[in-house]
Amino acid sequence: ELEPADPRPYYYRGNVYAHLEQNDNAIADFTQAIALDPANAEAYSRRASVYEELKRHDEAYTDASKAIDLDPTSAWAYNSRGNAHEGLKHYEQAIADYQRAMELNQESAPAFYHNMGISYTHWGKLDEAHAAYAQSLALRPDHAGTIADLAACYALRHDADNALTQLKKAVALDPSLRERIAKNDDFRWLLDNDAEFAKAFHEIVGDTDQGSIIPPEEAR
Repeated sequence: ELEPADPRPYYYRGNVYAHLEQNDNAIADFTQAIALDPANAEAYSRRASVYEELKRHDEAYTDASKAIDLDPTSAWAYNSRGNAHEGLKHYEQAIADYQRAMELNQESAPAFYHNMGISYTHWGKLDEAHAAYAQSLALRPDHAGTIADLAACYALRHDADNALTQLKKAVALDPSLRERIAKNDDFRWLLDNDAEFAKAFHEIVGDTDQGSIIPPEEAR
């Protein structure tokens, strides 16, 4: 039984629910924590993350902005708002928030660089995306998700050889990425126009159901 006047148990349980992807329960607990402690920046930031998982981008943006107002030193609040901007296709603002997050928390720079790479990719700035992924991998060389996104960046540049090289690395590090890669439309042009790439791609990915692109937040 939770102490009804103490916001902390609700916040902690909300984190557990979020980890278990029980998003409605997580939102309910973070909301209760905020009701008991309206200055709880972490609860706003965490609720923003859950809203973003549900693609409720406007609510995620509102909560993350409130968290920043309450605690301007919170790198993860800026990251959460960056993710909301990304979902809203406000790529320049997303990158600015990721850059601010990195200024506040250098230890987590690999994750922030990765998120910057995603936003640059969706913005169509592939050189900048490549540079951001390279920065992330310089600090975290074996992160399979970043390597897979770098492969997609190469694919968008129609660079089949480098795309395949990075795909092989990503799948070797994390075979569970095969489904995500198979659903990523960034590879579509090469699949439709380069028979050798298509053959090698399917050898790497194996038999998976094709579908729409996996949302970038799943890489975070």
